[in-house]
Amino acid sequence: MVKNVSSYSLFLAICLSLLAMRAYAVPNSLSFQTKIYRPDGTALEAASVNFRFTTVDPTGTCILHVEDFSNVSMLSSTGLAVFNLGNGVKVFPAGAYTYTNIFNNLQPSFLCQGGGSYSPGVARTDNRKIIAQFHDGTAAGWQTLPAIDVNSVPFANYAGDAEKFAGYLVSDFLRYTTLPICAGADVLTFNGTAIVCAASGAAAAVDATAVSKGIVQIGAGLNIAAGVVSVGYGIAAGTAAAGNDPRFAAALQSGAAAGGDLSGTYPNPTLVNTAVTAATYGSATQVAAFTVDAKGRLTSASSTAIALPQAQVTGLVTDLSNKQPLDAQLTDVAALLPITDNFIVGDGSNFILKTPADARTSLGLGGAAVLNVGTAAGTVAAGNDSRIVNSILNFGTGAGNVITSFQSGNTAGRPVFGTDGRIYFDTQAQIIYRDSGTAWVAI
Repeated sequence: MVKNVSSYSLFLAICLSLLAMRAYAVPNSLSFQTKIYRPDGTALEAASVNFRFTTVDPTGTCILHVEDFSNVSMLSSTGLAVFNLGNGVKVFPAGAYTYTNIFNNLQPSFLCQGGGSYSPGVARTDNRKIIAQFHDGTAAGWQTLPAIDVNSVPFANYAGDAEKFAGYLVSDFLRYTTLPICAGADVLTFNGTAIVCAASGAAAAVDATAVSKGIVQIGAGLNIAAGVVSVGYGIAAGTAAAGNDPRFAAALQSGAAAGGDLSGTYPNPTLVNTAVTAATYGSATQVAAFTVDAKGRLTSASSTAIALPQAQVTGLVTDLSNKQPLDAQLTDVAALLPITDNFIVGDGSNFILKTPADARTSLGLGGAAVLNVGTAAGTVAAGNDSRIVNSILNFGTGAGNVITSFQSGNTAGRPVFGTDGRIYFDTQAQIIYRDSGTAWVAI
C-alpha cells in the first residue's frame, strides 16, 4: 500500500558515497540519509520502523531495484536515519546483481519488476529515481516520499572506467617510448620528477622520501621475514595496539564515563546541571535577569520588578501636575479596611474610619438620621402614618367630646348624620358641622 506523505514532515539529505575513486575499487552501495518529524514538530523516535527503497527508471514506470530495511530502531535518533542502499534485504531483482549495476547506462537493458524491460537512451545519460517509504507501526500506515532524482554522482561507478585499464589509472602505466635509453650497466631510477638513467651499484641506492622511491628501513613495530613485512602488536610503547589493548581503556569509547561539563556515559552524555532552577522567568510586571559564564552557560536566573524612573517617562510630570500626589493622606486611605457601613472621615491629621453613629455626630445630625421609616415604635413616621392621623383626633369620652374624623365638601355632599364625633367643613356655606349621632349641629 502506498500513501502520500501527509502525516509527517520530512527533511531529506542524500549523501552519495560513489565518488570518483579512481585508484581503488568503487563501493557497491549508496548512502541515503533522512530526518523525519511528526506533525507536532517532534522527531520520529519509534522503537521499530520498516523502510523500503525502490529505484526506478527516469519515467518512474520500470521498477529496477527494491530492498527493505526492517525493524530499524530510531530511539534517541532525533529522527535521523542513515542507510547504505545496496546492503538491505533485496526484494528485486533476483540473483547476484549489485545495487550499483542499475546505474550502468552501458548495459543494454534491465528487467522491470512488473514485467518488460528498460533500455537506457542512446546518449547513455539517463538518470534514476529513488522512492523511499517507511512504516512506524502506527495507524498512519506506510508513508511515501516523493521520487528523488539521482543524477551524476552514482554514475561515477562507471564514468571512471574509460580512464582505467583493468582497474588501474592511465597514470599508473609507462610507455616504453617515454623511457630513456641507458648505456652500459646503468639502471633506470626515479629522481622525484622523472625516470632517468643512473649508474648501478651502491651509489645508486638512496633512501626513499615522500616523493621518491628508494631504500626503506624497517622501523620499530614492524617485522620482516622471508620478504614479508608484518606488524608487531603489543601493549608496550612502540608497538601497534590490538582491539583489546588496555591502552584503549582511557580512550573515548561507548560506556566510558563523561567528565568536565558532561555527565553520564558515552555515546550519549548529558550536560551537568547548573544551580539554575528550571522555571519561567519574567512576567508582565517583571523582567528576567540572567548571568552567563564564559562557556555560555546560565549560572543564575531571577525575575526583577520593572521600575521606571520618573525622568525616563516623557511628559509624566506634566500629565500628573493636576493629580493628587501620593502623600501621607492617600497612604492612610489605602491602609483602611473596607468595613461594612463605615465612613472615611478626617480627624485633622489623617483619614480614619468612623461608625454610622460617629458619622451622624460629626455631621451634627439627630437620632432620627439613623432611624428607618415605619409604623412601629423606634421608626420615623411617614406622612400617611396612622400615628400622625390619630394624633389630631380627640379620643375623649362623653357626647360632644369625641372627634372621630374630618371631612369637607359642598352642602349637597354632606353625608347623612348618624356617627357621633364626625366633623364636616361645608365649603359652600362656610359652616363647620359636628355629627351628634342624631343630627348635624353647626358649630
